[in-house]
Amino acid sequence: MVAGRPAAVDVGCGDGPLLEVLCPVFERVIAVDRSEAQLALARTRCEARGLDNVEFVHGEADSPRIPRAVSRGGADVVFASRMLHHARVPARALRCLVELCRRPAKNERAGALVVLDYEAHEDATMRDNEADLWLGFEPTELRRLAEEAGLAEVTVRRLPEDWRGEGPDRHLPWQVLVGRRAR
Repeated sequence: MVAGRPAAVDVGCGDGPLLEVLCPVFERVIAVDRSEAQLALARTRCEARGLDNVEFVHGEADSPRIPRAVSRGGADVVFASRMLHHARVPARALRCLVELCRRPAKNERAGALVVLDYEAHEDATMRDNEADLWLGFEPTELRRLAEEAGLAEVTVRRLPEDWRGEGPDRHLPWQVLVGRRAR
């Protein structure tokens, strides 16, 4: 482990591919998923690669277990990849994600939030096949939700089609939101 920053959080970590990137950079990484099966795969991935600075938390984005795991002043960065469209109340999920970010302090920037999710789309089969509760979000709606949740310096960009992977959601338009905790 080559650590340099105190903490990162990966909410909706799935089987853990992002953990391989985060663990060498952060002293602590908190991996969160609502699926025990996905967390088990992520644990196996980390063990196989000798990544020993990960704490695994089972729960939704608004689980009280996550802030307790992060503690110590908040995270430098929180990642939420393709999980917002599964949130019962996306605005609440975003508020909870922002709360995990480190507060701004004198001579220190606030923690950042990176959200990867779908733009609004019409593929209703995603509800049945992938348990999606929401059919994506308009970029302006996502920005508004993020700002209302307490983010500043918000940018929203569409991701290139080539970055969408090979999964059942490859045909959907993806977007990334980045912002910093405002207060």
